[in-house]
Amino acid sequence: MATYISQKPPKTMPPAPTADLVSRLLELRHTWGTNWIGLETLARTCLDRLGIRADRVAGSETKAIIRCFFSLAEQIEAQAIVQSQTSAEPAYHSRLHLGDVLLCMTELLLLSRPSRDDPNSKQHEHQECLGLLVALTHDYGHDGSINRSIGQLEKRSCELLIPLLNESGISEQDRLRVCQLILLTEPSCISKNHLNINNRIFNINELECLCVLINEADIMASVLPDTWPERTAALAKEWQSHSPQGASQLNTRAGRLTFLQKAALFSSPASQALGLNEIKTKEISQLLS
Repeated sequence: MATYISQKPPKTMPPAPTADLVSRLLELRHTWGTNWIGLETLARTCLDRLGIRADRVAGSETKAIIRCFFSLAEQIEAQAIVQSQTSAEPAYHSRLHLGDVLLCMTELLLLSRPSRDDPNSKQHEHQECLGLLVALTHDYGHDGSINRSIGQLEKRSCELLIPLLNESGISEQDRLRVCQLILLTEPSCISKNHLNINNRIFNINELECLCVLINEADIMASVLPDTWPERTAALAKEWQSHSPQGASQLNTRAGRLTFLQKAALFSSPASQALGLNEIKTKEISQLLS
């Protein structure tokens, strides 16, 4: 597991706000279905929680990311509604998963903030908006299938997104970073992503650090005790037609152990503040006892 050189946390940082995050994830589930909050509303909620308002953002490039964020949230929602009407929305890679990742990413970003007097605070705000955009779009166009080659689905997401990103007005550098970060959500990259921040000061202005937060947010709901059983069942249902053997393995003790030990990696200061490694270690101990 990677280690990090921790910056001094802000004095206002709560010691372990896991319960608050779990409450938000469970509240999201209460809306899933007929009372679904919608991705655009959820996107605004996440920005509000970060205290980011489009009309107060100074940089034009950051404003462009926010506009793209809302536009794609609306578009993804509309596409998923059409899918859901024919039961084609994936069981796991649905709007609920995107909602989970957005909420988890928001908490990780909050806990990754530098002190208020940091000279790079405006750049940090830009990266927060970029991180939320990737959290929203990292599974763009996912059809519920599984990779038949390394990065197959991630590359497809980028190919589908590139025309939309080109039309959105965000900078070429940010378009490139969005695709880089999406490609690094491929499962075979995760361990290396965490190793890349080993013994480094954690700063989301660096792509490697922002990447780790996205990886952590992507699987967090599949680790937390209140949400992982439902998430695992949804993934098994999704995999059933593509890999029946893999689907049945997910619900076994061995399958759960493999996930926790090899895929559920947490090395950012924010994930440490949330106590995610302790939660994971506790479950592993119970499975091995």
